[in-house]
Amino acid sequence: MKPSAYSYIRFSSPEQAKGDSLRRQSAGASKWADKNGYQIVEVLEDRGISAFRGKNTTKGRLGEFLALVKAKKIYPGSALVIESLDRFSRQQVSEVLPDFLNIINAGIRIVTLMDGREYTKDSLDKDTYDLFGSLSIMARAHEESQRKGERVAEAWEEKRRKARDKNSEKLTDRVPAWLDAKRDDAGRRWFEPNGHIGIVKRIFEETANGYGRRMIAKRLNAEERWSFKSKKPWQPSSIAKILTGRAVLGEYQPHKRNRKGKRLPDGPVIQGYYPCVIDEDLWQRANAAMRRRRTDAAGRPHAEAANLIRSIARCTCGARMMFVNKGKPPRGGRYFLCSNAARSGGCTLTRLWKNELVERSLFRRLDKAVLEQTVVGGAEPTRQSSRDYDLLIQDLVRKQKRVVDFLADSKDHEDDPVFDSKIKTLRAEIAAAERDRDLAAKAELSRANLPETRSSWAEARAFARRLDSASDEERVNLRRLIIQRIRTVFVEVRFSSHSIAVVVELPGKPTEMPVGPMTWIRTIESKIDEKTQRYFICDKIYTDDPEHAVRMGREPYTPGAGSFLYPMDRLPEAG
Repeated sequence: MKPSAYSYIRFSSPEQAKGDSLRRQSAGASKWADKNGYQIVEVLEDRGISAFRGKNTTKGRLGEFLALVKAKKIYPGSALVIESLDRFSRQQVSEVLPDFLNIINAGIRIVTLMDGREYTKDSLDKDTYDLFGSLSIMARAHEESQRKGERVAEAWEEKRRKARDKNSEKLTDRVPAWLDAKRDDAGRRWFEPNGHIGIVKRIFEETANGYGRRMIAKRLNAEERWSFKSKKPWQPSSIAKILTGRAVLGEYQPHKRNRKGKRLPDGPVIQGYYPCVIDEDLWQRANAAMRRRRTDAAGRPHAEAANLIRSIARCTCGARMMFVNKGKPPRGGRYFLCSNAARSGGCTLTRLWKNELVERSLFRRLDKAVLEQTVVGGAEPTRQSSRDYDLLIQDLVRKQKRVVDFLADSKDHEDDPVFDSKIKTLRAEIAAAERDRDLAAKAELSRANLPETRSSWAEARAFARRLDSASDEERVNLRRLIIQRIRTVFVEVRFSSHSIAVVVELPGKPTEMPVGPMTWIRTIESKIDEKTQRYFICDKIYTDDPEHAVRMGREPYTPGAGSFLYPMDRLPEAG
């Protein structure tokens, strides 16, 4: 029986598959096996896989072979046939040598066809120069790949520089699926939208209007509007990739790979690199809708969208409010009940709150611009941006490193109190800058979210006014839209035995108190942790407690008994 031979074939780029590389390596291995009395039992192919970072040994077929060698499932006396050692690896010698020796020590011969050499345990033991020769080949292969990689990296860096400086140089013909790459007579690239633009816009519009990724994919597939390039059914992940990417806004983020092959952003985003096919407002609305769906722990809305406050309805005991359907009126109806009380968990709130009453109170509150009256000044502006603090932190870290490096090189100053004090001071400054950076980032986020929150408030109010005159199908769609907007406006809807209150997060501390009907609002500063400040308004939207209504100077049984600003960790009960 002939001994086994394993032919290993590798090339780095897919383009090489179109050439002679595959045939040449395969034919060479077969010829060697026939000549030396071996039988090729398996051909191991790593097509388009680089050996410079050892990807072929971790994820490729060579990695599978090495695992079999380690498990002693390759018989001693077998042979691994390769064109040359640079097919085996282009890593540094210290990284490739252990794999090379593991194969040899397992009694497996390594054959390199290009120079006709055979490496075995006996040959390396008898002739040390054989090992030195293999090390030299490995080192040369790594150096060649490294030089080539550096030249390619420099060329790409120059391309990216031109693209940033002139905003006209296009790096490659690779473009998103809704664009086509063109060239003029001088060979200069330019991009133009193609027929897929309509689907891209539809995906954003439907997402902004409350549809989830799965539903959008289902609708497109039902119409046989297949995905762009593969012509296969849409997947939710493909929809998400389009929605979260900013290429639709014309932006391009260059990347480069580190030594481990991981793609990392390289420099700032290039604005206007692609044609803009979606406006910023629609992109923001669609992504805000996606965020609302992700943070909704209760899952997708029911087909009828019956529960407008799903996942944000809470009892004052902290438990979730259940949505209970007791059938059709007049005997039945839809109600809210504390889940803790329902299972006799200790809560005494056994009252069934009518859904109709809850919705009417919510819609009435939407007509009162609480947010507009409360947040007169919005978030307090900071003198420095979070980016400014990032740069400051980087500078302080560099200073700290210089001091530490100096002490490491100079043993005479190891116990010098001056340097010890300097390091402590720098650490304190870094910690302070990090706290200020987080506060600045919080303020920036608050200011960015304010327009979205105000817009959602207005949209929810407009949708609610259209409910009475809408058809059944339109009513369901409107309710789905209201659900999304309400979740942007309200943090929680809180139920007690006699009252309902809504909790709204303010986008920062008010800079002045409003005048008019709400002058009695009081503010309490809240520090949730060491880094951020958050302010909330707890606004009562309904009460049937006569004593409380009179105390607030209102008529008994009048909804909207009053509003207060509270820290989130000290929000009162709604009663």
